[in-house]
Amino acid sequence: MTADSGPAAFGPEAYTQGDQFQRERRNLFGRNWLVFCAAGQVAQPGQYVNQTIGGWPIFAQRGTDGTLRAFHNVCRHQGMPVVEKPAGQCDQLRCRYHGWTYELTGALAVAPAQVAPADPKAQSLNPVSVAESGGLILVAVKPPAPAPAVEEFTGHGFAAAYSTDVACNWKTLVEAQLADAEWRFVWPNYFRRALENAAAIRQIVPRSFNRTRLVDLLFTPTGSNAPAADALKAELKSEAEALQARRAAGDLDPACPAVTDFRNRVTASL
Repeated sequence: MTADSGPAAFGPEAYTQGDQFQRERRNLFGRNWLVFCAAGQVAQPGQYVNQTIGGWPIFAQRGTDGTLRAFHNVCRHQGMPVVEKPAGQCDQLRCRYHGWTYELTGALAVAPAQVAPADPKAQSLNPVSVAESGGLILVAVKPPAPAPAVEEFTGHGFAAAYSTDVACNWKTLVEAQLADAEWRFVWPNYFRRALENAAAIRQIVPRSFNRTRLVDLLFTPTGSNAPAADALKAELKSEAEALQARRAAGDLDPACPAVTDFRNRVTASL
C-alpha cells in the first residue's frame, strides 16, 4: 500500500488510526471544498474565524477592503500559529512568539530586526482558496474545481453558532447523524435542516483522528432571535462517543444504505 492509497477494506482501523486520518487529510479534506463557517461570522472588516478543519489549521478573515481571504494559520518565521482565538476582530495579525506582523492581505508588515527576513515580500502568509455561497464560507487547500453553489435559506440570516467537541472520529459522528432522516447530508462535512421558524447547518469539523467538533450554524428570518442550542446535539455527542467505543472494539454493525454510501465515498476518495 502506498502512502496515498486507501485501506483495502473499511475496517475498525478507519476510525481509530492516525495513519488513516493523514490519508484523509491529504486526499479528502485537502482536495475538497469544506464548509468553514457562516458568512455572517466574517461580515465586518477585520472579523475572523479560526479553526483546524480536516487537520489543516486555517483562518478566514474579511479585509479592511471588504475582500474575504483565508490563510494557513502558520507564521512564515518558525511555523507557529498567527491567530490563537477561535474568532474575533483585528486590524493586524501578529504572531506572539517572535513578533512577525502581517497585514490582513497576508503580506508581512513588520518583523523585529533580530529576526527580520532578508526579503519581506517573499514571506506572506500562505493563502487558502475561499468562497462565499448561500450564506456560508467554504475553504479548499487544493481545490479540484470551482466552489460548489450552496443552497440558500431564503429569507433567513445568520443568527448564532453553537459548538461542542466530541471524542470520536469524524466518520463516527457522520454515521451517528445519518440515522436522523430530518438532517440532509452534504458531502463531505455538513448536514442541513429546516426547523420551525429557523434553519440549521450542522458542521462536522474533523480536528484529529479521534477528535471532532460539532458546530450548529443557525439562520432565522431577519430580526428574529436565534433558538436555543439544539438539545438533540447533546444526545448526538453521547451517541457518537458510545459508537466510537464500539468501532474501536471492532464492531462495525450492519450499515444502513446511507452509511454504506458514505463509507464507499470515503474509500473512493483515498
